[in-house]
Amino acid sequence: ELRYLDADVSSWQGYIFTEALFDDPARAVAADSENIIGLSDSRSAGYSLLQKLDAVDLPAAEQSVLTTVAAQWDQYFVLTDEMIAMLGRGTDESTAAAHEILDNPLLEAWVVLLDSTNELLHQVDGRIAQLRADDVASAASARSEMLVVSGLAVMFTILIDIALVRSITRPLRMCGAALAAIADGDLTVAPGVTSRDEVGDMARTLIRAQVSLRTTMSGVTETAQAVAAAAE
Repeated sequence: ELRYLDADVSSWQGYIFTEALFDDPARAVAADSENIIGLSDSRSAGYSLLQKLDAVDLPAAEQSVLTTVAAQWDQYFVLTDEMIAMLGRGTDESTAAAHEILDNPLLEAWVVLLDSTNELLHQVDGRIAQLRADDVASAASARSEMLVVSGLAVMFTILIDIALVRSITRPLRMCGAALAAIADGDLTVAPGVTSRDEVGDMARTLIRAQVSLRTTMSGVTETAQAVAAAAE
């Protein structure tokens, strides 16, 4: 969107200069002129977007480029206002001066602004790609852990069916059910065992593992979503 606005304001400047050159300079720079209104709207949209980006907690490198873009955006419109003021005078000399601004410092300011905007987008896109890769790696790791837990669940099920007495069969089955749920991707099923024996200790350890996995998965997902939204 920021790159689009960079191009949009440049187009409005060209329309304003052309109207002043071939039609009526006073009308071209009037506040209610269609081109002046279009330029003003794009200008406001650009500043609004820069403010939104500045509110995002960006890495130092991206924040530095964003600060540069904001400063270049300011300078760009200082030159734009100078060009419009010259056109408004309506003389051949002022029109020539306006063309000189448009053809040199204003064009140069637009080029460096566009370069900085592209650099910011490049850095943000790179970070999003890395976050997505990390998300995939984390998901693969979680799946591996779930497969291990699933194997343990099968082992526990066999053991409780063969070797354990009825008094501890039910607590172990509850732990096995929670482990099986983890293997299926459900981290919300608690063992429900409150005893103070070894089975109870195992259940409490399992609960801590569930909380840790939920925290890890939630953190990765929220980070990726926040960066993606800021870059749009």
